[in-house]
Amino acid sequence: MKKLLLITMLCCAFNSLQAAIVLDQAQENTIYGFAYDNDSQDPTAAIRSQTFIPTAVTLDQLDLYLEVWQRNDGAGGLEKPYGDTIHADITVEDAGGNPIWNLDYTYDGSEGFKSEWFSFAVPSVTLTPGQTYKIVVTGHGIWRGDNNSTYPGVPDIVDDWPNYDYAFRTYGTIPEPATLCLFAAGLFAIKRKKK
Repeated sequence: MKKLLLITMLCCAFNSLQAAIVLDQAQENTIYGFAYDNDSQDPTAAIRSQTFIPTAVTLDQLDLYLEVWQRNDGAGGLEKPYGDTIHADITVEDAGGNPIWNLDYTYDGSEGFKSEWFSFAVPSVTLTPGQTYKIVVTGHGIWRGDNNSTYPGVPDIVDDWPNYDYAFRTYGTIPEPATLCLFAAGLFAIKRKKK
């Protein structure tokens, strides 16, 4: 009977470890944006990136604030080189620059101009809490952010805009300390019973 109770406790603890997907890291202000364009003659404008340091052990969802790219047409107006489309080839890299997740996304413009949060499901990629990761975006569009950010990340434009961070949100699993203690206590009890 005691063994059954211990196994039940372990199963409950393990399930709760897997279930709690919550907002982990975020910089949500969208005051100013930078264009990214694979066809740009300026290589620094082709790729945008932002670092984050998770407390979660998984990445299950990534949100980015993207906008249709508009630029000055030279006559006092705006032009949209790609119409109302947004192309975001998104990669999350580990501290060594190795890709751990990638998604190639295109908004086809069917709903007109967009400037909003886009949410991307991630197939529960394992993260190491406290390690630095980087979100990299290429394609064409604008990734908005905040030029007076207090988020402790590093964007690709840090040298020119030291207080800037792109707008993003990461969601993942953060084990609760009580759940970890329950799980550890159950393992300890089973090990002790075997002796």
